Amino acid sequence: MRWLPVGDRRSSPQFASYNRNKRSVTLDLKQAGGLAALRALVSSADVLLHNMRPDALARIGLDEELLTRQHPRLLICGISGYGLVGEYAGAQGYDVVVSGLSGLSSQFLDLDEPKLTGPSITDLITGMFAVQSVLAGLVYRQRSGRGQHVAVTMLEAAMNIVNDAVVTYAETGRAPDRDSRQRRQHAFACIGSDDKAFIVHLSEVPARWQAFLAVLGHPSWEHDARFASYPERCVHFDQLDALVKARTRTRTRAQWLSALSEQDLACGPLNSIAEAMAEGQVAALRVLEQVPDADGGPVTMVAPAGTFSASPVSGSAGAPEPGADTLDLLAELALPEPVAQSVRESWRQRRLTR
Repeated sequence: MRWLPVGDRRSSPQFASYNRNKRSVTLDLKQAGGLAALRALVSSADVLLHNMRPDALARIGLDEELLTRQHPRLLICGISGYGLVGEYAGAQGYDVVVSGLSGLSSQFLDLDEPKLTGPSITDLITGMFAVQSVLAGLVYRQRSGRGQHVAVTMLEAAMNIVNDAVVTYAETGRAPDRDSRQRRQHAFACIGSDDKAFIVHLSEVPARWQAFLAVLGHPSWEHDARFASYPERCVHFDQLDALVKARTRTRTRAQWLSALSEQDLACGPLNSIAEAMAEGQVAALRVLEQVPDADGGPVTMVAPAGTFSASPVSGSAGAPEPGADTLDLLAELALPEPVAQSVRESWRQRRLTR
């Protein structure tokens, strides 16, 4: 992530974004000093989050059962691709691979001519499920006084996202198409006469269907047998979609969005990333923020979601240089001098070889 070929900075803006507001410590866990420093960190921690296999933790002296006996209030959250059982246990878990195995990619790609596109959805949602799991574990600890082990897999996270498709197939035996949800929700992707795209979402509410026909100037479609009821519109959605697209080509996107909004119909532009960043609503919510990076210049990032009435989030700090807080941390831990000296020397050697 740090060395993605994006921009002219010493490290990528992606690295800067994902590592803002953090402290960075580098420890050589193959050396006694580094392992002792990590143990001291764990002794004062609420949560140990890792993406190592449990046997790898045990090999470096951090067996989960031993940690629990030594620190009964510690919450240990392990993230992996596939967990500890089954034929994929121990296999490498990368976003695109797990997205494919879980069926998530099938909801976006043409399986006859697949081309991988889009953001790292499975990586990101696995992190979100890990956060939920950790918070639930901390609530349990508050009630019981005990920590626990929490395991989160990328495969579970991805299949939670396609739950709608899973339950549909389990119930009907028919695999949903990529646009099944849009058909059910009567969601249209349209293009105006100015070649700008927009989206309309109707759902099954009859009043919205009637208002939509009024905006389109085709109230007679309500009496067309193919579109007379919500189930019929779902069956004949391709034909309806083609008619809607032909009609929206007669006016500009702005004109359609204005007319649709007047009828309180859910609609909005189909933006590029550049257009989304320039949206007035994005500015109003302060979705974007400027954060300093290691070079001192600002990096434009998406601000963390959520606002808090009693504990507002303070300004963001940039991503630290790798290991920047190691020496400060040593002082905070009050390690025995031989251990601290070992870690300091390892830290200096690492900086010399970078």
